[in-house]
Amino acid sequence: MTDRSPQRAPRIAVLTLVPLLGSLLLGACAATEGSETSFSAAQRLCREGQYERAAAASVALLEGLSEQSELRPQIEALQAEISVASGLEAARELSLVNRDVEALQIVRELTEAHPTTPVIGEWDARIRAKLSVRWFEIAREAVATEDFDLARIAYAKSVEYQPEASTIAAELLSSLDRIEEYRADVAEQLYYRGVRHFTDLEIAEAVNRFGAVRKYAPGNEAAERRETEAKRVMAQARVDAANALVAEDLFAAAAKEYARAAELDPTSEEIATNLAALRIEAEVQETMTRADGMILRREFDAAAKALGEALERTTLQRDLVEADLERLGEARAADRYSRALDLEHDFQFERALESYGEILETREFYRDVRARVDSIEGYVADAERLYAEAAAAEDGAAKLALYRQIEVFWPDYRDIQKRIAALAKP
Repeated sequence: MTDRSPQRAPRIAVLTLVPLLGSLLLGACAATEGSETSFSAAQRLCREGQYERAAAASVALLEGLSEQSELRPQIEALQAEISVASGLEAARELSLVNRDVEALQIVRELTEAHPTTPVIGEWDARIRAKLSVRWFEIAREAVATEDFDLARIAYAKSVEYQPEASTIAAELLSSLDRIEEYRADVAEQLYYRGVRHFTDLEIAEAVNRFGAVRKYAPGNEAAERRETEAKRVMAQARVDAANALVAEDLFAAAAKEYARAAELDPTSEEIATNLAALRIEAEVQETMTRADGMILRREFDAAAKALGEALERTTLQRDLVEADLERLGEARAADRYSRALDLEHDFQFERALESYGEILETREFYRDVRARVDSIEGYVADAERLYAEAAAAEDGAAKLALYRQIEVFWPDYRDIQKRIAALAKP
């Protein structure tokens, strides 16, 4: 709510009876000198705004006086003045911070207690006028935002605080009636246009028309019901389009269609369930795309982890994920095979055997791996046998001949190059 309260008003004088009390004091011939001094002190405290001390002083004065004292009426008048001044000061402070309803309550209590004090009536009129203006501004803002129910309430409150403004409020309420009649007519026209569009299967236009009715007639149940029906028809069209995309494995696009359908028909549990499932399938599809890149970069372990998680999540793409896992296995085996060939060609037979063995751990057959393993194992066995025979031979020429046989198929075997060089010296 916009605060349109007036700015702080200048401090007004409320102790208008104090000079009168001073003149009354001059005629109090029966008063004692001490009493007169105490009365002056109470009067000064009241004038300075020290109302609690002034009230306490006046009570003390009365307690010390007899019932027949000529000073008693003056003190009682001073007490009334203290009551009015302190009450109006409290009301003024509340009004300055826009707590005018509380301020008005204080003023009304003062009016009941002191009905003949003009300044109280002035403050009552001032605060009521301020409240009336504030509610009038609220009403104007409500009209601007087309909240006509609030506008009517606010105009009524404005008149309640300032009945003399009832003529203006009545005119404004009459204009509200004309506005609402116009809006009701527009809402009716929009509604039946929406009905015609719906009948002609122009669903989007129907939704727009029924939705526009809300602007002119909030809470129109017939328009809301019709709009819901039309949106459900549109939602079903989105679902049909999404299902066609699913058939083409376009899960991300299908999820978007289902998201639009969910916006149109937020109460459908089936749409919400399918939307959640398709979002998972779209994420799985994205994971498979990322796994393709990992395989190309030979990040086989990372690809295997990603595809394993995808397989656990998917419902519609299990065959595709499993095919990617098979392709991953093929790529890993091909990489190991290539590595093993390099090792074999470099005569690193033991390491080549390890690499070929890793391939056979995951598949029974792969290319010519088994033949190569048999061949390398034969080389290893022959090398060990020939090396042992050379060590047992006593003739240097026989040793050299045996080492030369190993050199043919495994030139880097153990230390045969050093032995050959030593035996081949003239």
